[in-house]
Amino acid sequence: MGKKKEDRKKQEKDRNREEVISCAIVPFYKKGYRGVTVPEIAAAVEFGVGTLYRLFPGGKEEIYHAMMEIVVRAFEKEIEKHMNGAENEVDMVRRYIRAAAAVYEAYPRQMVMYVRDTAGVGLDLGFGLTKEFAFRYRACAAHVEQALIKGQEKGEFTVLPPGMSMMCLRSAINGFFMSSLENEEKKTISETVGLIETFFFNGVLKKN
Repeated sequence: MGKKKEDRKKQEKDRNREEVISCAIVPFYKKGYRGVTVPEIAAAVEFGVGTLYRLFPGGKEEIYHAMMEIVVRAFEKEIEKHMNGAENEVDMVRRYIRAAAAVYEAYPRQMVMYVRDTAGVGLDLGFGLTKEFAFRYRACAAHVEQALIKGQEKGEFTVLPPGMSMMCLRSAINGFFMSSLENEEKKTISETVGLIETFFFNGVLKKN
């Protein structure tokens, strides 16, 4: 009986944590990480502040990182799905853009919040995340970073200072998707992917 009771309590706690993570994105998105308070998060979930702290002793920081862990896991999954079978360096970049597109499509508010309030366009990929999440998030970009370097060595891409090509790629991805999600006249995911590819490849592909 004792084990079953413990299991039920754990399941209930897990459900409550999931509810907090699901509901908290609204106040986080509206007010930003720095602007939102724990009482506001508790009100959105309809939990008491004490209950919220029992579920997340680290407060809003722990809740934020729990939300971002879901996004990091999704990015890892999309990278694995899209990057396998890339034919060349250009194809690998295209597949990376599509992997990022899938995450933006699935988690638009989380991605807008992360870029707008924590990461910024063009900054360190892992900025604002825990060490573990930052490591995992950077690992998602490792293959495409190597593809950009190899493409420069093969004379396919314009030679830029180390890290600059990746920064340009990430800036294009974040910039176009942020613009699409926050403007009233939203473009489809495929339209935005096309804009990113046109913008990025016009800048880095060697002209014959």
